[in-house]
Amino acid sequence: MLGSFDNSHKLNATGRPVMATLITADMEGSLSAYVGSLGYQAIKTETLCEALAVHFGIESLIGNKMVTLLPQSGVPVFMRLIEAPQAAPSSSAQAGWFALELCVQDVDSLYERLKTGDSFTPLAPPKALTITDMVYPMQCVGPSGEILYLNEVRGDVMGLDMPIAACPVDHLFIAIMSLPDMDEGVKQYAGLLDMDVKERHEIPYKTINRIYELPLETMHKLVTLGGHNFVSLEVDQQPTGAGPAKLLSGQNITTGIFMVSFIVDDISQNSGSVKQFPMLPYSGAQSGINVGSAGERIELISLNEE
Repeated sequence: MLGSFDNSHKLNATGRPVMATLITADMEGSLSAYVGSLGYQAIKTETLCEALAVHFGIESLIGNKMVTLLPQSGVPVFMRLIEAPQAAPSSSAQAGWFALELCVQDVDSLYERLKTGDSFTPLAPPKALTITDMVYPMQCVGPSGEILYLNEVRGDVMGLDMPIAACPVDHLFIAIMSLPDMDEGVKQYAGLLDMDVKERHEIPYKTINRIYELPLETMHKLVTLGGHNFVSLEVDQQPTGAGPAKLLSGQNITTGIFMVSFIVDDISQNSGSVKQFPMLPYSGAQSGINVGSAGERIELISLNEE
């Protein structure tokens, strides 16, 4: 099935993010942004069923519109939009999911195009990372307050397996969270996702400084985690005095990044409820939900063996 998870995908995806779920108060506006501005394809439009809504802990959104998106490359790493007209505007200056990193082919031309539109707002022109000039990113804010890092990979990055985009804007490959206790979060998610610590840095993290309205040279700690030769999760130390965790349950839904999904070998001991869903993109795969200390949701997906 086009765009679904399957066992050949498992060989390449274990430990990597394979879907990000966003809450939007304006589905048409978000679709215009992701399809019109980033070139994603809407591969399925449906209503959020009761079973899935209960599983996710968002029962108030039962029956709302849900759209699954795929990059033009066809790589089965999805963006999933769930409409919630009643959702409160997101503030990125809160604990929980902070940003999503997507690989792109030409970030300079993308910046020129996005800065003249009204779908994504660049935070600054593209600039190479402090720790390596082989990654050339731009950060922007999307229509639901979500932050995207649009990364052009220009070469080898300290021996890591970094994705090279196969279309102008390709798939998600790193998810970023901001937590009040970074070290505790690193310990939790290294175990939950069977990941190793890859790097520890303390840098003048300008995106955090812009979001939290701090001096641009303010230093921040971060840790990256992943498999044997790749990074798929970044945990940042949330600035002192930042906002509380995002409200993501019951009627208190906020827009922005709601959940990030990872394929794992076994979810039986690493999540709360475990359920199986036949609809795309699951194709019968098992799903388990883990809710972190700051309210961040991680979906663990385990593929059935043939």
